[in-house]
Amino acid sequence: MSELLEKLRRARIIISLSQAGTNLVCALAVIIMSFWSMALINSFFWLNVPTRGVLFAIWLGISAVVLLIALIPPLAKPPSLRFIAMEFEKYFPQLREHLIAAYDLTNENISEYGYSPALVDAIVRHAMKTTAPLSCSKLLPSKRAMQNTALLCLGILIIIGSAFAFPQKFPDGTMRMLNPFTGFMRPTKTILTISMPENGRALRFSDYTIDIRASGEIPDKIWIYRKLGKQGFLPFEARRDPIDRTLFEYSFRKISENAEFYVIGGDYKSGVHRIIVLDLPRIMDISLEYRFPSYTRLAAQRVERNDGNIDALYGTKVTIETIASKEITHAEIQLSDSTIIPMSCSENTAKGTITIRKNGAYSIQVWDSDGNFDPQPPQYSIRVQPDESPVVQIMLPGRDVDI
Repeated sequence: MSELLEKLRRARIIISLSQAGTNLVCALAVIIMSFWSMALINSFFWLNVPTRGVLFAIWLGISAVVLLIALIPPLAKPPSLRFIAMEFEKYFPQLREHLIAAYDLTNENISEYGYSPALVDAIVRHAMKTTAPLSCSKLLPSKRAMQNTALLCLGILIIIGSAFAFPQKFPDGTMRMLNPFTGFMRPTKTILTISMPENGRALRFSDYTIDIRASGEIPDKIWIYRKLGKQGFLPFEARRDPIDRTLFEYSFRKISENAEFYVIGGDYKSGVHRIIVLDLPRIMDISLEYRFPSYTRLAAQRVERNDGNIDALYGTKVTIETIASKEITHAEIQLSDSTIIPMSCSENTAKGTITIRKNGAYSIQVWDSDGNFDPQPPQYSIRVQPDESPVVQIMLPGRDVDI
């Protein structure tokens, strides 16, 4: 008898799990369709945060309810074993109610009906022998499972189709639906794209020009609201390109300090942008050290804080040491004959040596870590003193003397 009950219990587990799986697929289809409807509402209507929060809560509630309805009944209250036996009899008529009779006899007091244990045992063995080759697959809700799967696939296809049909609105609506408590910028008819050269970095006292590209509904004018000290943000009109009507530009003339601005055109208003002003590396001080030719027997001479002009004897080696306005990474001496002499750098100082052989000029070019340099570095002169033959002059007695 225990074998019969065990067979019915195994069939009940399989059927319960199958029903739960089928119900779960149906629940997912309902959840996806409700999600699609909420996303569609967010796509075509601009909803504020509280309204989106309420719709999101409704969707979560629907999802929770359908999942509970789908899973709790088949798992918490599975069908009785007698119902399983009746289902076997229903799909396998050849059993001729032997399985139901065997099950009922295993749950009754057979002595009250005058049945002998041997008779009951024979009925149960016959039922087991008859059901042994039978599979419970026919008892599974296969048709309903296929219908629910088709419904789920339909929901997925509807979402994919909506994304293709409304490539801008539906993804944006889905994003707003999934983030109900996030504030989003309302879509505008005009869209402005701001291009800032060098990632918003400008050199001090240079012109810095931004480009604004308009799309969607093209405005007649675009205004740059520029912050000017305590006056706050003041409007300046951007210039429209005479050929490309969607392109505007505005120049910050001789920009000398960091600037903040935002752009308005049509119904579009940008966030605040910032321009960082950088200083060019410049030469602040020059020191010259003269090392004269050895035959002159002259001691080395160092000249601090001079004008940088070199006036020395032919063959003199001059070490130039400079102090820049900021930290530098590279420096070189550029002679007027296009000769370039590299200099060693340390923080904001640079040092290099040249040998004086002819008249000319030189400049010192330095670069900072961002690659900025002075396009017009100061020029310094080089003047060579010729090494003339020695001249002997008799100082004393200063006149002819007869001895």
